[in-house]
Amino acid sequence: MRIVAMDVCRLGSLINFFSMPSKKEDFAEWVSQKDVVDFLVSDANDDDIILHASAKTTLLNTVLVLKNELSKSDPHQMASWDYNNSGWSVCSGGGRDKSWVELPLESCKPSVLSKGEPLIFKRSFHGVRGRESYIEVSEKFLQVMDLHYMHELNSWCKLDKNGDIDEVIKIHKLEREGEEYGTVVSIRFSVLADYCYLTETAVVRLFDVDRIDHANFTSWGSSPEEVVAEQGVFGKRKIISHASYFRGVQAFSPIHEGKEEDTSEEQQYATFIAQDWKNKRVEEISCAPSAIDNYFTDSDKAFELSPAFFNAEVILKYKSDTDKYTLEERAITSRAGWYLKSYDINDAGQIHTYLGDLQKLPYSEQLHWKQYNEKPKTPISERSLETDFMGNCFKVCNPVEDLKRKLDELDSKGTTWWRMKNRVVKQSLHSVYSKSVDEWKEEILRLDQVLVEGLVKKQLKVNAKTLGQNPPDKDRELKLVEWCLLGCGFDAEHARSVLSPWHDAHNLRSVLKGHISGQTAEQIRIDAIKDFGSLRNHFNDLCERCHESLCVIFNALEENQQDKTGTQNI
Repeated sequence: MRIVAMDVCRLGSLINFFSMPSKKEDFAEWVSQKDVVDFLVSDANDDDIILHASAKTTLLNTVLVLKNELSKSDPHQMASWDYNNSGWSVCSGGGRDKSWVELPLESCKPSVLSKGEPLIFKRSFHGVRGRESYIEVSEKFLQVMDLHYMHELNSWCKLDKNGDIDEVIKIHKLEREGEEYGTVVSIRFSVLADYCYLTETAVVRLFDVDRIDHANFTSWGSSPEEVVAEQGVFGKRKIISHASYFRGVQAFSPIHEGKEEDTSEEQQYATFIAQDWKNKRVEEISCAPSAIDNYFTDSDKAFELSPAFFNAEVILKYKSDTDKYTLEERAITSRAGWYLKSYDINDAGQIHTYLGDLQKLPYSEQLHWKQYNEKPKTPISERSLETDFMGNCFKVCNPVEDLKRKLDELDSKGTTWWRMKNRVVKQSLHSVYSKSVDEWKEEILRLDQVLVEGLVKKQLKVNAKTLGQNPPDKDRELKLVEWCLLGCGFDAEHARSVLSPWHDAHNLRSVLKGHISGQTAEQIRIDAIKDFGSLRNHFNDLCERCHESLCVIFNALEENQQDKTGTQNI
């Protein structure tokens, strides 16, 4: 069983290991280096182990060596290593006619190391500020293990089974109270074990620990070195009154646990309160394949298309993490690899999906849905009934999706007075599903970001002047659109009414999200529910009006431009 990962507490203990103790009574124990072997053995049993360390008192490098080569080597000879990883390099001389490319560890001793594979390269780009010294990881290792560098994390990462970013190799800068103690590169042990299994290699860690009280140190003297061979650690150690060194090697073959255990485990399935319309009952039913059947099987089991109903807050998880989840109008996709084929919302505001679709989700995801499961308040949506059971096409009014499609049209036509400045925000703009005030506020924010912030002030001013208007320099985007409409022949009141939904969205964003929400924001929420019945209906109405307004503006400017230039774009 593996131990803890490279967390903040462990990094703090590394600083202690690399540093001379502040208390004099602790110095004798520290300089004895009795803790080094236990440190190396303990580290090799952690979830994340040290691949490279360059600190005040400690140097550690890792080489992967073929197992059959390692078995023929003398560990005591390896303990007197000479390590020089200069990376791939061009060499010349030695009586050769032409230059040649030399392997990274060609000059390392003993010879078993020269045939090894380094995973870490320390490189320098002299003359370029910020790149004087930096760390690279073997490209072979990265590609084989499908790792990718993420600058903001200073790590090489992959996605785990849940679709979360997993920092497999990470660079740690050790600092405490403004003082730098060195750099450590850690690696997820299981990934290293997988690679060693594939390449038939073992891990060889070369270490050199020097603990010196420089204020009192004079020389190493002539006392003999102590030979160490403990728990797979081999080396030579020398201890005098004010200093010590311990130089050696640790070799081990990581145990490859394999992937079979993931697939051999029996799949678990959750139970859900569902409408078993086949047997005309509402019952808690498992979504396991053995508990439900398809249309073509004659049994008393519920159909796979038995709907389960959920509080609409079940969907907020997927709206809040647009990197991890893709939320479509009727489907959800996770980058972890799972896919919910169909969901919809009924007249009571409940999200519903089918037991057969829930069955295909990971068990952990099924449990997320289960906590929001509730009895049906009304039947499934009319759209689901028509498309999923009757096999008919069904055109439903979805103001948010209609608006997004219109914005895509403007973007594809190359409209110059409005631009798609952030596609991610546009993609994350969705209907309001739940009664959550925060969800409502977030969608209003996104609506304003996509719609109003997409207006291009400079081009709108040019258009207004081209249309015979003379807008003041202080006028902002929405006012400039009004000037353009005036130039297209709209009267002032009509132009203002066309822009009214845009002003509503922008003002709501300012009150609800842009500033501290107080009594005004609360009154807006109360009025929205009073006038529209729900926050969902209020937001749909706002999007519908914005869509209608956008169509009027687009058609007016496009027609006017066609009249003047015969082109499609403005």
